[in-house]
Amino acid sequence: MMRNELLLRIKTRPRPSEKKEEGRKDFPTFYRAYERLVRSTLYHLIGKNDLDDLTQQVFVRCWQKYSQFEGRSEESTWVIKIAINLAKDHWRKTKNHLQMAAEEQALNLIDDRSLESRASFENQQALEKALNLLSFEHRSVIVLMYFQDLSLEEIGELTDESLGTVKSRLHYARAELRRLLLKMGIEV
Repeated sequence: MMRNELLLRIKTRPRPSEKKEEGRKDFPTFYRAYERLVRSTLYHLIGKNDLDDLTQQVFVRCWQKYSQFEGRSEESTWVIKIAINLAKDHWRKTKNHLQMAAEEQALNLIDDRSLESRASFENQQALEKALNLLSFEHRSVIVLMYFQDLSLEEIGELTDESLGTVKSRLHYARAELRRLLLKMGIEV
């Protein structure tokens, strides 16, 4: 479904009671506020193949469940938590295809103008491949920590894990990522 079709469907959908709608943004404003954050997080978690579909699912789910947002956390935290949960479900369904996705992502990096040399391309390619070989739990803590710049506490809140569990997962995720990169010939 195209973005314009999605916007039209959501604009024309009857909205819940006005009492629950206080402070709610209109959908295009909501979408623009979080699109970049959601797409970036999902890209690093699931790759490029189903990025558009999953991004759309995140925004539809957020919009449908907005009345349940209690405000105990930042709105962006709530949106990312929904994105992570949908990515986790998607990963479980498609984990057999991760190797193909990693190879496709690596080929798409050739078009990335920010890569300055062949060596940096190869390092980026190896990193993408290694990330795709991590378990979802390990990949998600790496993505949230290093690509989204979240604190350990914020990661714990998003993943419903204790601070100790987040620290442990991050430790083991780094060790596994280092092992995979060394196996690919990349010094870390």
